Amino acid sequence: MNQSDCQKRINQSEKPVIVDFWAPWCGPCRVTKPVIEKIAREFSSAIEFLPINADESGEIVRKFRILGIPTVMAFTEGKVAARITGAQSEENYRH
Repeated sequence: MNQSDCQKRINQSEKPVIVDFWAPWCGPCRVTKPVIEKIAREFSSAIEFLPINADESGEIVRKFRILGIPTVMAFTEGKVAARITGAQSEENYRH
C-alpha cells in the first residue's frame, strides 16, 4: 500500500480507522497480531482495520513517524485519535 491509498482510506472512511503497523520478523508483532485480528473481526461493522507491513510501506512509516513496531494508531474523521507503540494486552487495545 502506498501513502496516497492509505491516506484516502483514512480520510474517506465513514467509520473510525485502526491502523496496525507490523512486520513479519517482529516478535512482539507476532504476539499481538492475533489479538488485533480478533478485535478487528469483533468490531468489523463499526471500525475499519488497516494492517500495514512496515517493511513494505516505508513512505507511510515515515509519514506517521513510526519509530517502533507494533504501533497501532486510531483515526477519527481523518485525524489521529490515539497511538500505542509496543506489545499490549488485549484489554489495552480495547481501550
